[in-house]
Amino acid sequence: MSAFSDHSLFPPGSLRLNDGILAHQALMQCAGFQRRNRHWNFPQVFSPYWRLYYNFSAGHYVEHEGTRYPLAPGHFLLIPDNVLFHCVSSTKSCDHFYLHFLIQPGHLPRLRMPVAVAADSVSLAMIKKFCRELRLAHSEKVACLGVALVQWLFSQLPATNGPARLPSPSMQKVLEYIETYPEADLSNAALAKAGGVSVRGLIRRCEQELAVSPQAWVRETRLREAARLLARQSASIDEIAERLGFPNRSYFTRRFTGFFKISPAAFRKKWLARSSSRV
Repeated sequence: MSAFSDHSLFPPGSLRLNDGILAHQALMQCAGFQRRNRHWNFPQVFSPYWRLYYNFSAGHYVEHEGTRYPLAPGHFLLIPDNVLFHCVSSTKSCDHFYLHFLIQPGHLPRLRMPVAVAADSVSLAMIKKFCRELRLAHSEKVACLGVALVQWLFSQLPATNGPARLPSPSMQKVLEYIETYPEADLSNAALAKAGGVSVRGLIRRCEQELAVSPQAWVRETRLREAARLLARQSASIDEIAERLGFPNRSYFTRRFTGFFKISPAAFRKKWLARSSSRV
């Protein structure tokens, strides 16, 4: 296996995407091309980044909750952040492209599993140009191409996958407050104050714009933060549960296991050195 380029960091700052239907913010994290990749077996992959995979020939696949998602030239595979999956390679070698990126919370369809997006002539031309710029180590061009590719990809998702517009200004404030202060008091009263709305208005807007209650969104955000802490820090499970407002370890474990399909202890054990791997 050889990679002719791997950009771990793109120019700082987020780049705005606007296509008239979808609007969100993307921050490219890393990208690379691996020629004749034969060894692509990575169990228990989990990270805070979205991932985009494309193979120039069939061979590898991603497994998520018992379902296989093959990588092949006819489509891209999009994997949401904080989704546990497995990378599996076949016996044949494949030229493999990957892109990792972050999206501002609340600005995207709430996907919970990998999604295949059909490739067309435009996206295939973008991928070929992307790989050329990677080889030449043109970081700024690579970053711009990454944003364009992400914009194209999300514009292809069916409207049923999520909202077609950004949350309202008040809900954006609430979402940013939850994301920034997951350890704070995130009661409905506190969230309503952060968004400059009444508690009734908060509940109504949250259900209309996000299709969940405010506290369901808080719980999900805290579980994602818990996974990040389990993978990145040495704090005990009890300390993490207490820090993020869960009443006890038992309740936290039930919620975490129900959401990620793996217990906190098993997740931490299986994570090992995955945080430093790129696949």
